[in-house]
Amino acid sequence: MVQLQHTGLKTQTILEINKNSKTMNTMNKLKTVLILATVLFTTSLFTSCKSDDDDQDTIIGKWQLEQVFENEVEQSISDDCEKNSTVEFKTNNTFINIEYSIEMGSCESSTGPGTWEYNGETALKIMYDGEDTEVVDLAFTFVSGNLHLVFENIRTVWKKI
Repeated sequence: MVQLQHTGLKTQTILEINKNSKTMNTMNKLKTVLILATVLFTTSLFTSCKSDDDDQDTIIGKWQLEQVFENEVEQSISDDCEKNSTVEFKTNNTFINIEYSIEMGSCESSTGPGTWEYNGETALKIMYDGEDTEVVDLAFTFVSGNLHLVFENIRTVWKKI
C-alpha cells in the first residue's frame, strides 16, 4: 500500500511536470513568435531607411554649387554670384547647367543644356548641346549627401536643393 501511494505520488508528479512542460512549450512558442515579429519589424525599419538613403544618393535633381577645389586646394568663391550656379539632372537624361560669374562688374549667367548618361558606376558622360557638341567625362561621388563632380584636377561640390 505504501508503494502504491508512492507510485501515485510519482504519477502525480510526472503529470504535473508534463502539464508544466506543455505550458512552458506554449510560452516558448509565444516568445519565439514575439521575437520573430520584433525582428521582422526592425528589419522593415532598416529596409525603409536604406531606401531613403538610396534616394538621397541619386544624381537626379537640382544641385547648387557649394565649393570648388583645384588640385584639392579649396578655391574661394568670393561672391554670391557664383554660388547661384546650379545644375539639374533630369530623369529623361537631360540636364541644364546655369553658371553664374562676374562679367564686367555684373553678375551674368550662361546656360548649358545637354544630355547625360552613366558611364560606369562612378562616372558620367556629359554632352553639351550646340553646334560643336562638347563631350565631358566626369567622375562623381556622394559625400554626406553632397554631389562631388571631378574633371581633371577640378572638383566641385554641389548641394541638393
